Amino acid sequence: MTQTEIETWVAAQDWSLRDAEIARKTGLSQTTVRNRRMKAGITKGAVSYRKSKWADVDWSKTDTEIAKERGVSRQCAQQYRKRFAPKP
Repeated sequence: MTQTEIETWVAAQDWSLRDAEIARKTGLSQTTVRNRRMKAGITKGAVSYRKSKWADVDWSKTDTEIAKERGVSRQCAQQYRKRFAPKP
């Protein structure tokens, strides 16, 4: 592929997806997708997406309450609390 073709390919991708999902969708290897993302200076979108998905959580609630609202297990809510809840 020429540089122009790669740039067009990069611009056409949904970078909120994980590299593995883009690789599956495009038929390229995950390594190729990762290398193109890194070369283009694009950060991993899936992590940002997950973080934004959990940004509006009321962390004053219990893990069980959050889990029921989000449709996940209590353990999952607990893990997201550790990763994304504001630190006191």
